Amino acid sequence: MRLLSTLIILVFIGNQVLAQRNRYTLPPDTTEKKSEFFWFPLIMYAPETNFAFGLGEAFTFKTSRKDSLTRPSKITGTQLYTLNKQLLANLLSDIYTNSNKYHILSYISFQRFPNRFYGIGNNTDKTYEKYDAVFVDFKNTFERKFSKSFFAGITQNYRYCDIISYLSYGEFAKKNIPGENGGHVSGFGLNASFDNRDNVFYPSKGNYLKFTWMLYDKTLGSNYNFRNYTLDLRKYISLYKENILALQLYFEHGNGNIPFHMLSQMGGTQLMRGFFQGRFRDKNVVAFQAEARIPVWKRFSLAVFGSVGEVSPGINQFALNKLKITGGTGIRFRLLKTQKINVRLDAGFGKDSYGIYLDFSEAF
Repeated sequence: MRLLSTLIILVFIGNQVLAQRNRYTLPPDTTEKKSEFFWFPLIMYAPETNFAFGLGEAFTFKTSRKDSLTRPSKITGTQLYTLNKQLLANLLSDIYTNSNKYHILSYISFQRFPNRFYGIGNNTDKTYEKYDAVFVDFKNTFERKFSKSFFAGITQNYRYCDIISYLSYGEFAKKNIPGENGGHVSGFGLNASFDNRDNVFYPSKGNYLKFTWMLYDKTLGSNYNFRNYTLDLRKYISLYKENILALQLYFEHGNGNIPFHMLSQMGGTQLMRGFFQGRFRDKNVVAFQAEARIPVWKRFSLAVFGSVGEVSPGINQFALNKLKITGGTGIRFRLLKTQKINVRLDAGFGKDSYGIYLDFSEAF
């Protein structure tokens, strides 16, 4: 039922996008087009939320009409309301200025969703407790180009968390878990990246490497003091007849008093699809992912993916015999001819776990 309903959603979205484009008599698609806006209705279902209804919007454009090398920018938004009286709203802005001199990435999100807490560590069992929380996130990254493919800059991250309720006899009540009382998390950091991908939305070749160091401290308005380091390495290989092999190695390390909702996590729509997001969490995570992207017919394509990874309390505590494995497959529908932005529907599977994911961006 869950998979069938999501398949219907995917076809419905595609029809709605084409209908909206015809309704407003937009000019024919052409590679010279510099901007485009579209919106579409969203209908989703998940056991945690019941049916969810809302809207999605996307605006793609170029900040320079004269420079063909300037990368496309995008602004996307999502608003969802569920039958369980839950709300999710977010706005993502990914901007490249003229000649890619500056890259500005901003993210604003509000969500109130029930969630699951499985505990902390790489060996937690399938049992979990439910809790209800409100999260408000503000994230901003400013980068400057120092060479054709190298960017560096600063990052700001703020999160407000309000834990509304949890079980009086569960893990939160029994143990002193950092973050169980909510609060403010505020930090600043440095980032550097190398990016020579041929397309930022749907790369077919090239490399992406990004390193980020974050400091969260009470002097910055945070209720928690900790450090966080992330290293994200990706490679895209163009194969026969537009087939693509995408590879990712992801590492994250934290130390200090880290609230549970800021710990490194596996699962969800991007990392280790097949596990519930936060199924495994700790101060460190390492994961490797591979995905084959195969064009099928017109705007439709297929994807087959696999992942391996684990979390641990310390860098020296990773072990090969503790690795978790997930894998799955999915379909893609390209929303626009001019920009390679896909709606993706993925089914991921792990040990005693599975997940269905609908999104309009690639996992990596």
